[in-house]
Amino acid sequence: MGWCSATEIFDKVLSEIDHEVNDEVFSKVAMILGSALQNQDWDCESDSDYWEDERLKKVWSELCPEE
Repeated sequence: MGWCSATEIFDKVLSEIDHEVNDEVFSKVAMILGSALQNQDWDCESDSDYWEDERLKKVWSELCPEE
C-alpha cells in the first residue's frame, strides 16, 4: 500500500512556490519532490491538484509512465 498522504505534501509545496518561480524551476522542484516522495512509496500522484497542470506534463510522464 502506498503513501497517499504524500499528495498533500506535494501540493502544499507546489502551491507555496507556484507564483514565486518560473515554470522551469516549478517543474524542477516538482520532479525532485515527486521523485523523493515516490522513493518513500507515494503512489497516489493522480490525486494531486497539479495532475492536470500543463507545466507538469513532462514531470508526470517521467514519474508515472504507466498513466
